[in-house]
Amino acid sequence: MNTAEEIVFLKEELFIGEGEHKKCYEHPGNGDLCVKVIHSAFGKRKDAIDKAIKREVGYQTAMNKNGACLLAPISRYFGTVKTNFGTGYVFELIRDGDGRISSSLHEYLKSDDVLRNFLPQLVHVLLKLREDMLSLKIVTMNIFPKNILVQKGPENIVKLVIVDNVGSASLIPLEYYIPYFALARVNRRWARFMRFLEGRYKNLLAVELLKQLAVAQPK
Repeated sequence: MNTAEEIVFLKEELFIGEGEHKKCYEHPGNGDLCVKVIHSAFGKRKDAIDKAIKREVGYQTAMNKNGACLLAPISRYFGTVKTNFGTGYVFELIRDGDGRISSSLHEYLKSDDVLRNFLPQLVHVLLKLREDMLSLKIVTMNIFPKNILVQKGPENIVKLVIVDNVGSASLIPLEYYIPYFALARVNRRWARFMRFLEGRYKNLLAVELLKQLAVAQPK
C-alpha cells in the first residue's frame, strides 16, 4: 500500500485492542482502515505467530482474488505496510453508522442492559452470519464473540463481521477446494461456537437469546 520509503507510525492514541498475537491500531492516514502488528504475548514462539499470520493473510488474499471478500462477513484485507513496530497488516476497520468503532459481540452478550434493546436483532444477524458462512463456505479456526464485531446503523444492528482467526491450519486445506469439507467445517465450528456461548454467558437475556437461536436455526 505504501512505497518502500514510507513508514506508518502507529501511536498509542491510535491503539484499538489486542488479541493472542496481534495488536490493532487505527491507520493514521485512513480512518476506514486498521493496522495489525505482531506481538509476543502469552509466550508464543515467533514461528508459531508467523504461521498464524500467514494462514490468515493467505486465506484473505485468496478471497480477494475470487471476489468472495465483497460478500463475506469478514473484514477485508488490503496488504502490508512498514510501521514503527515492523510489518503491519492492513484490514478494513469496522465502524457503526455514527462513525464509532464497532463493539464486539462479547460486549453485547455480557450485559442484559445492552441485550434488552437488541435481542431480536442479534438473533437475526447471528442466523444471517451462519447462513453466510455456509453459503460462502467461510473457513475459520474458531469463532469467538471477541472476534466478531457488531456493526450498527443509526438505530438498528446492520450485520456481524468476523475480524480474526480465519483460514485453516491444515497442511493441505481441502476445505478451500472441496465444498463438502468446507461445509462440514463450518457446521463443526458453529456448533462449537454455540457450546462456547452456552458455557460463557449465563445472564438472563443471553440465555434467552441462545434459546431463540436454537429454535430458529435450521438443523
